[in-house]
Amino acid sequence: MKIIIKDQEYHLPDNMGEITIEEYMDIEKLKELYIKEELTDVEYVTEVASTLTGIHPDLIMSLEIQSFNDLYNEVYKLASEDFVELKKYGQEIEFEIDNVKYKFDTKLDNIPTGQWIDLDKQFREPDFWANAPKLFAMLLRPVDEKGVIINYNINEINSRVELFRKKLKLKYFLPVHTFFLTFSKELQK
Repeated sequence: MKIIIKDQEYHLPDNMGEITIEEYMDIEKLKELYIKEELTDVEYVTEVASTLTGIHPDLIMSLEIQSFNDLYNEVYKLASEDFVELKKYGQEIEFEIDNVKYKFDTKLDNIPTGQWIDLDKQFREPDFWANAPKLFAMLLRPVDEKGVIINYNINEINSRVELFRKKLKLKYFLPVHTFFLTFSKELQK
C-alpha cells in the first residue's frame, strides 16, 4: 500500500513475508501491549504502521479520516496474520542483501561439527526471536561467484547479525525455520 503524506511517499508491505526480523519482533512487542490493553486499537495500528513505514505516529494521526481508515484496515489485517499463515510466503532459501548472495545448505551432513556445536548453543537460548538474527547468521552463509556456499567461520557471524536483524525478510527466514522445526521433530521420533 502506498501512503502519501505531505508529498512524501511511504510504502506499507503487502504481506508479513516482506517485513524484517526486527520489524516482526517490534510488532510482537506492540501486540503484547495491545493484548494487555496498554494500547488502544488506534494506538496499536498507528505504532505498527510507524514501525513498518517509518512514518512518525504524529504524521499518521494527521491523515484525513478516510485515509486513516484505509491504513487502519490494511495494518490491522497485516498485523493479524498468524505465524502459521506466514509460512505460505517462505519458499526461497537463496537471496541477496546488499549485493551479497546468501544460501541455506539443506544437506545437513555438509554442516561442520563446529557449526553444529554453535547452533546447538543458539537453539538452547530461551528467547528465540531475540536470538534469531544470530542463529540465522550461522545458518545462512554467503556464496561465492559460482554459487558455492562459503565455508563456515564463527568469526564472520557477528558481522551478519545486525544486517540480518535489520534486513532479512521473513520470506527468507521462514523456510529455514520450518526446515529446522521439521528436522527437530524427526529427530525426536
